[in-house]
Amino acid sequence: MLFLGFQAKLGPVLAAIQYGKTEQGGVGTNNDIDYLALGAFYNFSKTFNVFTGYRVTDSTQSLPAGTQAASETKVFTLGMRKIF
Repeated sequence: MLFLGFQAKLGPVLAAIQYGKTEQGGVGTNNDIDYLALGAFYNFSKTFNVFTGYRVTDSTQSLPAGTQAASETKVFTLGMRKIF
């Protein structure tokens, strides 16, 4: 299992990137998952910000008898936050 993350503050923007990878194996099966996420927060003030993010997850599962199942998930987020 591997997970790496980095974030940097650039003026009013907080940018982040994350990467993850895992491989799990058992008798006759193997699971391989890759994960990548990018995101940013923009602070208009101390109590109000907007954010966006994008994530991609690839999953491949090898099953007995040589069959494989694969999936890809993509997620996009956009929002705003007000602290009272």
